[in-house]
Amino acid sequence: MARINKAVKAQVLCVNSQPSGHDTLTLILEGYDYSVISAHSAEEAISLAQTQHFDLYILDRLLPDGSEYELCQQIRNFDSHTPLIFYSTRDDQSGEERARAAGGQTHIRKPTYPKMLMQRISQVLGTSPNMDRWVI
Repeated sequence: MARINKAVKAQVLCVNSQPSGHDTLTLILEGYDYSVISAHSAEEAISLAQTQHFDLYILDRLLPDGSEYELCQQIRNFDSHTPLIFYSTRDDQSGEERARAAGGQTHIRKPTYPKMLMQRISQVLGTSPNMDRWVI
């Protein structure tokens, strides 16, 4: 489990081909003082992940150039330690199992309440955000 220095904003790469999904997730993360960089394809995500430092990857399944599981495996080829979360509308029992098998830490089904999302992210990062920021 990664430990984040609370004085430094955690850098998160969010991969989502849908602008509205990215906007909502970015709003939530930035509300908890995370710094968010977005990618809208697997190719863009790989390029960013290889050239910048990230404390967390969040992958959606709707990518124009591959699946979230393929992208996870590509990231794991050069970065085996940064936590990775699958965040999608997929509603099957195997979501968590598939996430772990591909190299991720967890699968979070969306939509979810901001507090629940941040609790799961905090567990993966080993941090504790200010949970009073959101009322829902």
